Amino acid sequence: MSKKSLPSRAKYFFSEKKWGIAAILIGTAVGFLSAVICVKGHIAIFGFNISFIVSPLIAGYTETYVARKKYGKTTGAISALLIFLLINIGSWVFPKEPISLSIITLGGLGLAFQAAFPILVNYLIFVIFLGTITYVLGYIGNILSGLTLNLTSGDKSKNNDSKDETYDPESIDLSRFNVLAVNTSEIHGKKISKNYGIMNSEYIFKPNLELYNKESSKDPVIFKQMEFGRKAALAKIMEISQKIGANALIEIEIDYTDIGGLKGSEIMISASGTAVLIK
Repeated sequence: MSKKSLPSRAKYFFSEKKWGIAAILIGTAVGFLSAVICVKGHIAIFGFNISFIVSPLIAGYTETYVARKKYGKTTGAISALLIFLLINIGSWVFPKEPISLSIITLGGLGLAFQAAFPILVNYLIFVIFLGTITYVLGYIGNILSGLTLNLTSGDKSKNNDSKDETYDPESIDLSRFNVLAVNTSEIHGKKISKNYGIMNSEYIFKPNLELYNKESSKDPVIFKQMEFGRKAALAKIMEISQKIGANALIEIEIDYTDIGGLKGSEIMISASGTAVLIK
């Protein structure tokens, strides 16, 4: 297969890219025209001509519009960057009193860069910048939460024994309810004669990762808290079901959700099930 000559390749390139190149040239021409109008009309804000901001935007959007209509895709708003560079070179270098770096020129540069590289700028702003701020705020919140817990831990440390007893799962007796609880949709050997609907309940507690069971250092109190919360949430829907006449709960689901905040992390245990009457 013979290779194409350089003129043939150049001709093919310009034939394929002609509307892309035309979009850049049209955007540059329109942006330059708007800059001339702004300069000749002395259109300024706080002493700075608005062409530094307006003209690159006009160039970029004109180029993008033409490229999408004729070329089928964007060309990167290259004309916005070209117009911004032309305006700044003309304003900083050639006049007898060149302008100085200001918030207006920095803003114009930022807008021109955003018009030329929108995906990169949006990634930097919405992913990197905002993500960093969110992380820093969360980190500060955790520090403040830790300081608050440390300040109050001295007074609460004397009551640790009572807390261990409070979260004793054995203190909740589910057998006192005449309600059968299963996680399946049917009960073997039983027939559902009435459906009372879905029952829900929640139990929220603040996990204590520092306290440990005195009997075993491998048994942190949080495990007892979670089991206590699970049984407490189940007990609530079993009690409600019994009151309305149901004698069974089917399709039981238990969900554990971590609820974060400036005051520290909390865990919500949700229990749900369908109350039914079985025979």
